[in-house]
Amino acid sequence: MDDPDSNQTDCLLLGCTHFPILLDDFNSVLPKHVKIIDSAEATAKHTKTILTNNQLTADATNQTNKTKFVVTDNPERFVNIAKIFIHSDISPDDIVVTDIPTC
Repeated sequence: MDDPDSNQTDCLLLGCTHFPILLDDFNSVLPKHVKIIDSAEATAKHTKTILTNNQLTADATNQTNKTKFVVTDNPERFVNIAKIFIHSDISPDDIVVTDIPTC
């Protein structure tokens, strides 16, 4: 925060779900009074609520559950980046590439 007006900043809103990975870095450069709002946590909680309300959650006791990752980016790039987030290797068979149509 090299901005001379940074003392007027009182809040930092993390607008992308991957920003929490940088939380320690943000905390190391921001003044102590700046509150960090993590939208990824709120997004995850809301998603869980929607899945639960629609009975779409996986049964943890069911060993046949399979995780699929739907991506719009390069699958190989996703595999490398995902290691940072989930600390596990992902099989290319677990990736589904999709395209999001533009309006």
